[in-house]
Amino acid sequence: MNPWLHARLLAVKRRFSMKFLNGYNPYPSPPDNAALSPSVAHLIDYDNAALALSRQRNRNGDVLVWQREARAKLVELSGYENRQCKPELLAEFPAKPGTDMDRRHFYLRVRDGSDVPVNILWPRNGVIVKSGV
Repeated sequence: MNPWLHARLLAVKRRFSMKFLNGYNPYPSPPDNAALSPSVAHLIDYDNAALALSRQRNRNGDVLVWQREARAKLVELSGYENRQCKPELLAEFPAKPGTDMDRRHFYLRVRDGSDVPVNILWPRNGVIVKSGV
């Protein structure tokens, strides 16, 4: 069949289906037993996983050694290594007088293109009063 004519017939079929048959899906329906959800596959994999770094399988009993091993494996698997540097003080604003609270307000630059606003409030007399209940 002529490719131009074939494209035109598909377009007419699509428009007819959209107008009269409540939508158009050009793909054939999958079989009833098709497993198309990656989430379900992950659950099955999790049930069968060896969990070599689980806390229960820790051979030497030292929690700190286990933590270091688990963190190193997570870095290896994820490709993410925590290379954060110390945050830089970008700007600090003076406290506003006239309240019974002391306030420190400043911005930290945690990395290029990412600043964090920080507000710290505490009672001026040092006593924390819980309100409510």
